[in-house]
Amino acid sequence: MAPSLNTGATLLLALLTPSLSPSSSSSWLAHAATVHYDFNISWVIADPTYTSPRHVIGINGQWPLPPIRATVGDRVIIKATNSLGDESTSLHFHGLYMNGTTHMDGPVGVSQCPIAPGHTFTYDFVINQPGTYWYHSHSKGQYPDGLRGPLIVTDPDAPFQYDEQVELTLSDWYHEQMATKLIPQFMSKTNPTGAEPVPDAALMNDAASGEVGVSVHPEKTYLFRVVNMGAFASQYFWVEGHDVEIVELDGIYTQPRSAEMIYLSAGQRCSFLLKTKTGVVEENFAIVGSMDTVSFAFWTP
Repeated sequence: MAPSLNTGATLLLALLTPSLSPSSSSSWLAHAATVHYDFNISWVIADPTYTSPRHVIGINGQWPLPPIRATVGDRVIIKATNSLGDESTSLHFHGLYMNGTTHMDGPVGVSQCPIAPGHTFTYDFVINQPGTYWYHSHSKGQYPDGLRGPLIVTDPDAPFQYDEQVELTLSDWYHEQMATKLIPQFMSKTNPTGAEPVPDAALMNDAASGEVGVSVHPEKTYLFRVVNMGAFASQYFWVEGHDVEIVELDGIYTQPRSAEMIYLSAGQRCSFLLKTKTGVVEENFAIVGSMDTVSFAFWTP
């Protein structure tokens, strides 16, 4: 018998009456800046599904994690302190080329030694790529345990226009920890087919279904930046009652293309423009992320 599975996460797109004051336009830095982050990486308790509280990896005592934001040309400095106590760690900046700074890329055993418990490593690099990215641990399968968040690089010379920006993350979620249970089961000889761990739930913005909403105004154009931060599961994504116009995939600008639904594998990102409907009547539309369950194999040792 297959275990029960929550395959989808849903937000609501709330169409509001227009505000009386005009929306402010985006302001851009006239020149490159230096952006500083001080991250203390430690265990915290979280329960996004309200069914199974568990240890997750947080930053500065909080989870979900803070986004990293920069503008094209900025220098980013991240002081990462490992307070996990019994595990080493690292940070990888998924999708950034790191030209000339490969030693800042984060994969343990490839471009850096792990950050040992009680030690600090400072990441220091310049971002010359616009687009939607994410950061995560590149050590011991830690990122499904919570050590992952969006990384957004705005572009003052973007080839499209929009009024406001919305950031959304999709992810699969597991009630068990990776290092202590799921990875040993996955790598075990008692799992001869290599069946991957089946998620217990799907999250959006690291929250369960219905926990988060996005408020918008009619006759506006919104840039949605969507990241699949999952460990294994691909996801379908759509906004009910709306088509979207894709303008960026994995940090690369594209020719605008209309779509009713997008499909993101783990690690992929997509940015699209969404034009809200005309009118002043308040209305809700579901924003849906649904895991692709075709590749799920329920294996019982």
